[in-house]
Amino acid sequence: MIFTEIPQLVRLYISFLQIYMVVSQKEWRVPDPPENVRLKAGADYVTLWWDPPSSWQEILVRGYTISYGIETPSRKIVIEGVETNAFTVEPLKPSTSYVFSLTAYNEAAGEDGEKVLLSATTLSKSPEQAFNLLAPSEVRANAISPEEIHVSWRDGNPETPAENRVDFMSKHRFYILQYGPRGSFEHKKLTTEVTRAILRGLEGGTEYEISLRTVMPGGQESPWSQREIVKTPEVDFGQIIDSPTEERCSFEDASICEYFSDPNAPLKWRRLQTHVDSLIPNGRSDGYYMYLSSNGDPHAKFGRLISPVYDVQKALHVCLSFSFLVKSNSHGTMLIGLIYEGDPIHEGVPLFKERFEQLHPGKWQTLDLEIRLRPKRGFQLMVEGRKTGPREHFGIGIDNISVKTGFCPKSTRHFGNVS
Repeated sequence: MIFTEIPQLVRLYISFLQIYMVVSQKEWRVPDPPENVRLKAGADYVTLWWDPPSSWQEILVRGYTISYGIETPSRKIVIEGVETNAFTVEPLKPSTSYVFSLTAYNEAAGEDGEKVLLSATTLSKSPEQAFNLLAPSEVRANAISPEEIHVSWRDGNPETPAENRVDFMSKHRFYILQYGPRGSFEHKKLTTEVTRAILRGLEGGTEYEISLRTVMPGGQESPWSQREIVKTPEVDFGQIIDSPTEERCSFEDASICEYFSDPNAPLKWRRLQTHVDSLIPNGRSDGYYMYLSSNGDPHAKFGRLISPVYDVQKALHVCLSFSFLVKSNSHGTMLIGLIYEGDPIHEGVPLFKERFEQLHPGKWQTLDLEIRLRPKRGFQLMVEGRKTGPREHFGIGIDNISVKTGFCPKSTRHFGNVS
């Protein structure tokens, strides 16, 4: 009986000592800083270890605070208990420098305790990215019009194993171009996955400075390249067309004005007759129109209608007008784009993009888009319908397309995203 009571007495004695130590500790001032602080960085985490302040038995320590961030420790974590001596901060960005501060705290009035400051850089996410990236070289910039500059460069960094994967989930490096008028603090940025780009929307007769860098799939960035400076030519107003011209297509002829459905798109546009077809309510009375609809295939996501080349090389502005109807309960997006003669489809310029749900389904409407063109280049129009989810469905009709040189009526015009 006596022996069985001894462990209970020991436990009571230890509890009494702990209570006595806490009561005997004072909070008349903030604790001293933690000691022997060290850390270890991984790709997306940093672990910190420390010892309690040497005075923790005299000055009460209720816990610790860890603050961290990029450049400044702006985020804060509160850890309760003096006995805690390690913590892992996650998730963090790979290949990124962070600043940390560690402080012991109690409830004493006044300023915070003294901070222990440290810094660490997280590792690269994969071993193949653990090398110093080269800045893009052999950068060449040529003004090809008053409003655009063609830029090309060479990337001297080898391909990583991740980039050589052929599955659709693989990621690729990309490039960031930074450009703006020489001496200006206002710079724009453009990203691309190929070693060439066209900067658009520029001002004629202006010097532009251009630099670029490489960004790897894991986020590692190269230094900026040397700046290239190029001047765009002045606008030749003598080339601006004087009298307006117009080309129209209502799809009444079987040739459909040489428009065609993109053979590489899974969904196909069809020419339908209003009084025969019943797919679209409130149909027009003027004969034929072009129609695109989704089907039951979840992988068939989009279709494109492409125009012949419009040759308006002396025009700086064009008004594109067309009628459209979105079938009720359609979900997805409509995109109107422009492809300059000789350019591939993926380099097309978006003019107008909106979700079907926002386009007042169930009735025919007219849209006027005012487009600012590149001088001396023909172009093709592209009308795309796309579902953004595998279970979405849509139907869209297009009719009465007009391409007229000059400006659109102010009361109805939208501005195409072209420069």
